[in-house]
Amino acid sequence: SDMFKQRVGLNDSFFEIGGNSLNAQIMLNQLKSNFGIRLTISDLITNPTIHELRQLLKSRFVEVNLSI
Repeated sequence: SDMFKQRVGLNDSFFEIGGNSLNAQIMLNQLKSNFGIRLTISDLITNPTIHELRQLLKSRFVEVNLSI
C-alpha cells in the first residue's frame, strides 16, 4: 500500500493518512512478528499516532516491570 511508503510524523493519525482496518492488521502483524509488540485494533483506534502508541507502550512496559 502507498500508505506505508509515505513519510509520517509523530502526530499524524494512522486513519487520517489513509489507514484502514486491513492496513491496521498488516501493521499490527508486522509489529508482532518483527518486534514482539502485541497491540490490538482497539489500541490503534484509541492511540492513532506514533506519539500516542509510544506512550501506550511505555505505560505497559512500566506496568510489566512493576509487577515483577
